[in-house]
Parts: sequence; structure tokens; C-alpha cells
Amino acid sequence: MTSLPKSFVAPTFEYGNAPFRLMCQKYGADATVVPLVNVAALVRHADVIDAWPEERNLGLQLSGPKPDEFAEAVRLSLKQFPFIKRLDLNSGCPSIVTMRDGSGSALMRKPQTIAAIVKAMKSETDLPVSVKIRVFTDKKKTIDLASTIEQAGADFITVHGRTARQGYSSTTDWEMIRTVNESLSIPLVGNGDIKSAGEGRSRVKEGFCGSFMIGRAAMSNPRVFRDETSLTYEQKRNMFLEYVDICREHDAIALKDLKLKAVQFYRGVSGGAAIRNRMMHCKTADELISRVESER
Repeated sequence: MTSLPKSFVAPTFEYGNAPFRLMCQKYGADATVVPLVNVAALVRHADVIDAWPEERNLGLQLSGPKPDEFAEAVRLSLKQFPFIKRLDLNSGCPSIVTMRDGSGSALMRKPQTIAAIVKAMKSETDLPVSVKIRVFTDKKKTIDLASTIEQAGADFITVHGRTARQGYSSTTDWEMIRTVNESLSIPLVGNGDIKSAGEGRSRVKEGFCGSFMIGRAAMSNPRVFRDETSLTYEQKRNMFLEYVDICREHDAIALKDLKLKAVQFYRGVSGGAAIRNRMMHCKTADELISRVESER
């Protein structure tokens, strides 16, 4: 049976870039994932993988509806990034943009296509291959999908305990995650509403899952992997500047990205909305960084 890291940073499209993943690892995340790499673009040799060699336990999440594109995508990605440790198929993204070509959560309606993709990926590598899914409202349908994925040869599965229709609203159905976990002989990573590493460890201890994944809580505070959940304004400011330092070190400063991180990092502080609004009006990365440095 595949031995998994205990804590994962959820692969969040357009947010979970290499600097952010490195920061989460600094604060205790065991493993990270490059999010939603489109296999069609990868096969066309597009520059679509954002990964750095110093990332530990790095996985690559591939997305697409056509099994025949995945084998070549695996070959190309592992040749270019030999430090990748795991491969994942995204069958859980609920966004309309991702689903409109049959990718993401749309794949959940086609279990045999998922199985064919898993087999295509495993034909090209000995690395662990996983699938990330959501749940159906129907328990049997969810278990049957997970079983099909296991039988196709997947080494583990990640389950987000909401339906595709729910998106990120409503409450994660952890009892459904536990039911799926108990039905499988491969490991399961539980995902949804985990707000700290301590909470994730409790889910593991209580038998809901074998490992856990943190998404939105980490987006606003990478220190949740160290169970630091209540940060002061000064700590959030310093955390943002720490992120800037990581970007500078790797020549990865980008205004759009800094605005995304500022919106999230300054959540939960008094006057945070006004601070974020001022940052959104900055015209350059240097202006935004200077504003953060001068804010007190």
C-alpha cells in the first residue's frame, strides 16, 4: 500500500503557485501539488507547469477529458521535471470553465473514462497515481465511483466532501468521506473545511481518512500547518512580506499574484477590507509592496 504524507496543500488553480507552496511547506505542510495542468496544452509543449526543484513531495495534477493525451503528458512532464513525486487526475474541479470540455467534475459522470486515464498515466510511470473527486448525493454512486478508480489501479484517492453543484458552499459531508474510506483498500486523503493541521490529524485519528488536505484556510494563512490560526495584523503583514521575499528570491514577482495574496492574507484583521482596497488600486508591484511596508 502507498505510504502517503499526512498533510497536503490543496491544488488551488491560479493561487497555489510555487512561492505559495514553498511557504506552506516552511510552516509544516508535508506535500504540495501543482494545480490543474491542462494535458492538451502540455502536449503542445506549452509552458504550463510552475514547479521548483526545492519543493518537497511535489505532485502534479493533470486535467483533461481525453485518455489518449495523458500518457504523452506524463512522459513530457516527468522528463522536464524529474523531481515530481506523484501524479494526480483532477476529477473534482467544479468550475464551469474547467467542466465545459468534460474535464474536472464533469468526468465524474464518466467513471470508465477516469479508469482509462488512470491506466494511461500508470503505463508511463512507476510514481504513485491518484484521482481527486467530489461526492454525489447518492452514497452508492460515490462508493461505486471510488471503487472503479481503485480497480483501475490508482494508488490513492482524494475526496472533497461536497458535490460539484455545491462548489464551496454548504458543509463538507465528512460522514460520506468516512464511508468511502471504509469501502477502499487504498489510502484516502480527506478534503473540505479543515482549518488547521490539528483538525486534520483528528480526522485521521477518528478514521475519516488516512491523510488530509487543507485548501481555503491555507490560502489566507499558510501557518495553519503549524496550528497558528489566530494571527495579529502585524503577523499577517510580515507573512505577506515573507511571501514577497520568496518571490524575489526566485524572480517571480507579479502584480496580479501579489494582489491575490494580499486579498487572502489580510482577511480577518481589523480594517482589512480598507487595506485590501488600497492594495487593489496599486498600479505596480513595487507600489503595492511599498504600501504594505508602510502600513502600520
